[in-house]
Amino acid sequence: IYNALLRGYLTTQQWDLLDKLVHNSPFPVESASHNQLARYQYYRGRLEAVKLNYPQALHYLEQAARHAPSDCRAFQVACLKATVVVRLLVGEIPELAVLRSGGPPMHDYYVLTGAVRRGDLTHFREVMQGPALATFSRDGLDALVARLHQCVLKAGLKRIHAAYSRISIADVAARLGLEGGVEDCRMVLMKAIRDGVITGRIEGDAFVAGRPSTAPQAIHDAFDHRIRQCQSLIQEAVKAMRYSPAGAAAVKKTDALDNPQVVDVVEDDDEYDMMDESFDF
Repeated sequence: IYNALLRGYLTTQQWDLLDKLVHNSPFPVESASHNQLARYQYYRGRLEAVKLNYPQALHYLEQAARHAPSDCRAFQVACLKATVVVRLLVGEIPELAVLRSGGPPMHDYYVLTGAVRRGDLTHFREVMQGPALATFSRDGLDALVARLHQCVLKAGLKRIHAAYSRISIADVAARLGLEGGVEDCRMVLMKAIRDGVITGRIEGDAFVAGRPSTAPQAIHDAFDHRIRQCQSLIQEAVKAMRYSPAGAAAVKKTDALDNPQVVDVVEDDDEYDMMDESFDF
């Protein structure tokens, strides 16, 4: 019933009711099956993405894909689609193997990823105005995909910043595909410099690139995200372990030194250690 309510609110895009249900009625994680847990994590990831909590959304979507049953291909593809969009929103480019793992249903998302990676607003508009828009709407991700406009712009600015030490603002506007012309491009450059997306300065009608920033905070966040993933994987592995019965565990608690075979093995190990120390390579 809980997941049915979540799905109903998500389908009708009643995000406020979905958020209230999640926070006022916690999901019974301990007693839920893997299938129901995967569904909850998928719905929660979609909710966090709408709320702009992209790291949390990515965490829930990855957990949903991990708990998804192997024979439920449609659910795995749905998790993959949402994960690809959220990764693009946080500035990451999904690997080609990940996009291909979804098969033909991921074709439109492959084209979308290419447009974001190149930082081409013209290509991005063509994708959004083409048949792919129907796919995004059917998947319920059209609102998230529309937010990628700023990501495309930032990716294009970073490519120009890496390729040119000095370039006219008119050429920047042409390469980005900005429709507003030079003045709009000037404002975009000023905002990108202020936000730390690129480094440099504007001299007259030209943009002069500065030294690239090492972005230590971004590196720290990336390592922190991977550490949390590893910790989560370890916790799941520990929970999935099957311990021996109580009787067998009681037998194993006997002192190993009481067993003569164990004593012999220990003594042999000590002899090997002494032999290793006596050899001088």
